Amino acid sequence: MSNTTFQFTNRDETYAILTACTSSLSIFGGVGIVTIYVCFQELRTCGRKLLVYLSLMDALTAFGNILGVIWLMCRAGTSCRNVYESMEFCRLHAALTIFSSISSFLWMIIIGVCLLKSIVWNKPAFARTYMKVFCITAWSIPGIVCFLFYYKTRCTF
Repeated sequence: MSNTTFQFTNRDETYAILTACTSSLSIFGGVGIVTIYVCFQELRTCGRKLLVYLSLMDALTAFGNILGVIWLMCRAGTSCRNVYESMEFCRLHAALTIFSSISSFLWMIIIGVCLLKSIVWNKPAFARTYMKVFCITAWSIPGIVCFLFYYKTRCTF
């Protein structure tokens, strides 16, 4: 790592504050959706389960954005220099945001396909029938990508 000091500009500070605020609201909303789904058994439908999975991944993406803000603030300051210089923190942040972004994208596509099948093609049981396939797809593809990314970065640093 180089010993150059990063200077925090007003624009960087504004972006960091906005990112932290919007990410916190996104986490709050995701936790709210999951909490309502868990607390009210009569609301547990297949479509809402898809929404819960999407909300979890969006909240995880927001958490990754907060980790990025923490990294930026540590980079500008001297109080947590070891976090800034740690490549493990950087790899964890990258893997987390890559996994959650790809998974969120896949869940959004799955929800779109389910809406198309159930509303336009009048097949309301489609989502329930293929839920296991959806889960395997939306969790394993990002997991494989992250594993390959993490393995590749471990070998090159």
